[in-house]
Amino acid sequence: MSLLENYSGIIYLFLFILGASLGSFAGVIISRWPLGISIVWQKSFCASCQRPLKIWHNVPILSYLYLRGRCAFCKKFYGIRPLVIELLCAFCLLALYIKLGFSFALLERFIFFFVLLCLAYIDIDTFCLPYSLLAALIITGVVFSIIYYYFPSFWVDYYGLKLPIPLVFSSSGLFSLQDRVLGALSGGGIFATINLVATFILRKQKRLLSHQWAMGWGDPILLSGIALFVGLSHLLLVIFLASAMGALLGILQKFIHKAKEEEKFEDDDVAQGALPYGPFLAIAGIFVYLL
Repeated sequence: MSLLENYSGIIYLFLFILGASLGSFAGVIISRWPLGISIVWQKSFCASCQRPLKIWHNVPILSYLYLRGRCAFCKKFYGIRPLVIELLCAFCLLALYIKLGFSFALLERFIFFFVLLCLAYIDIDTFCLPYSLLAALIITGVVFSIIYYYFPSFWVDYYGLKLPIPLVFSSSGLFSLQDRVLGALSGGGIFATINLVATFILRKQKRLLSHQWAMGWGDPILLSGIALFVGLSHLLLVIFLASAMGALLGILQKFIHKAKEEEKFEDDDVAQGALPYGPFLAIAGIFVYLL
């Protein structure tokens, strides 16, 4: 029995706490980026009463449960999102460790999950994908692709999920730098072309204003970044899953008449009833690459 097995319980607890702490940091990024507030230098504060929070108000999960999701000063309810994000990161890090152990694959996949989680929530809130986070996703993909290329033993292929979908090419089980590069180029190129063609058609049909686009330009970059991890061999699966989820939610949204109100977007850059596509791409990418 190895030393790690002897202390497996302590390791699990440590990783769960570490994951929750990183989830708390993800919540900071998600809430502050749209406001242009520094995520490093600005101390934690209540968005409602603006009072700075104490250290014990920021203990991941525990503080939320103790305060029942409310500010310790003004009692403003924060919502369930902070707890969900912390739990998602905690369980993700723990699950990846159980699956991959302490490895480069664990680090790469968690960074992948972390960045996509932040991008998804920001896109939901603002219909915008920050280029800084998109750049972080692409840089992470490039760096780890280079590492895996020169040290193939660090690559751990866990594409154990076999879906009977004819659009999916079979995976060789080996790391392929060519597959990742072609995936990144194809993903960005496919969505950029779709955006140009769809925008031209919809503007001709007067369904979009002259300054509106069928999709944001962050989406092609996001798909390119995701494809830099999943590769060309699994790119179509990501597109299929994201499109299916987007179409289903779009139908449900129209059915229950809960489309987002146009006046929420003061600059009118987003077409009425539009849905952010980034969260669907993020969920599909996580599903394909981590499971």
